[in-house]
Amino acid sequence: MDRNTREPEFVRLSTFAPPAASSPSNPNGNARRQTIEWTGPSEALVGYTLEELKEEEEWLLGQIHAEDVGHVIEAFVQHLAPFPQNKQCSEARLWSVDYRFRRKDGSYILISERGITARDDEGYVASMNVVMFDKNLQRTQRMAHKTDLESRNYLKVVAENTPSGIFLMDSMGVSRMLLPSTKPMVADLSNQSIVYT
Repeated sequence: MDRNTREPEFVRLSTFAPPAASSPSNPNGNARRQTIEWTGPSEALVGYTLEELKEEEEWLLGQIHAEDVGHVIEAFVQHLAPFPQNKQCSEARLWSVDYRFRRKDGSYILISERGITARDDEGYVASMNVVMFDKNLQRTQRMAHKTDLESRNYLKVVAENTPSGIFLMDSMGVSRMLLPSTKPMVADLSNQSIVYT
């Protein structure tokens, strides 16, 4: 894949109803019903078509591995807490969590979520726009990209793509001017002479 083109992203857009009134099951009145809308290529990642993915929070939580669901809920509850003092701080806006998600075929995939949260005037979460991706695949792709970059001759690439040339000097005072359109010019500054090679 070309580094300059991005693949379509699998996105979860969650919107939240206004805070509910206080009740015995919701003593603080902070509980908010979440509605989920899915977009992007879902089948390659989780095996479900967009039509098969449910809009209910309960369904999503049911797909998370039993050992991970507790920390996901804890992180989510913390993130949903109102931020009336500073709605623009990173803790109020940025969301991230990793967990194992049960694919349609019953296997699990390590999902990484990264998102942006919008808050209302009181600091309550109004919506979250979350990108979901395969964390192991991303790690593998990054390592392959790093290996590819490390295998390249950076000086040659830069020299070939710099129209004005590059001037280098080693610790002995020998200079080299790399010009893309001509042969390299070497200067030995200790003798004040210029030698063309």
